[in-house]
Amino acid sequence: MKDTRANVAIFAGATLASGWIGVGLNRALGETDSMNSPGTLLWILTPSATSLALTATDAKLRTAVRRSWAPGRIRTYLPAALLFPAAAGATVLTGRALGWIDLSGLQVKGLVSTMGRDAPGAVVKNIAEEAAWRGWLTPRLEELGLPDSAVWLLSGLLWGLWHAPYYLFFLDREMVRQFWDVPRGVFAGAATVTMIAWSIPYTELRRMDGSLWPSVVMHATEDVTQIPLATGGHATMRQGREWLISPTVGLVSNALVAGAGLAMRALRKRSRKA
Repeated sequence: MKDTRANVAIFAGATLASGWIGVGLNRALGETDSMNSPGTLLWILTPSATSLALTATDAKLRTAVRRSWAPGRIRTYLPAALLFPAAAGATVLTGRALGWIDLSGLQVKGLVSTMGRDAPGAVVKNIAEEAAWRGWLTPRLEELGLPDSAVWLLSGLLWGLWHAPYYLFFLDREMVRQFWDVPRGVFAGAATVTMIAWSIPYTELRRMDGSLWPSVVMHATEDVTQIPLATGGHATMRQGREWLISPTVGLVSNALVAGAGLAMRALRKRSRKA
């Protein structure tokens, strides 16, 4: 357990520092902060590179991490693929019913085309991200014997704080405004709360059979549905209601996602008693 604590501390320290070092690297090189900058590349690669380095030095850890790359059971892929599209759809329909979302700009064909175009990149990107967060960090937190709520909180908090330089510097300001037109710091805080809520189903999905692949599928479907829906002009939210009805950071969507995760936990506990 002592080694696990040390590994988690190393992972957390390197990961949380990476984005800020990336910002400093951009300044030193005279580069503009953007998704194509050297600092952003450093930020993106650090979690997976750190987890890989820690795994390579420990034979026991290599065996445990190798299990995460097994394909898992087919039944876990259906909830993985449907959760975020269902939550986004239910949120948008709720917003429309309340008069808080205008769907007059919705172009189904264009939305589907965008989703298909973005899907391969989303899968590749999320193999790296999920390998670090659900494939490596979450099992290490479980090894510490933490209660479920602490695993959700710590993994989600670290995941959210790792994203802070992304929202504050790397992501284009106009893109942030399309999600929610608030100061960058407010959006970063809301996104961190969102990731704590999301960590519940991500953690519980991985626990169903120990595989990270369903989480890759779930993360990819989240990216290709929520992002174009919120930023492509398909669903226009009434100003001041985004914190409630946004399909990405809104309270309704996050409550649905977290609720689904709690339902997964209940099913897991019930199956163990059976």
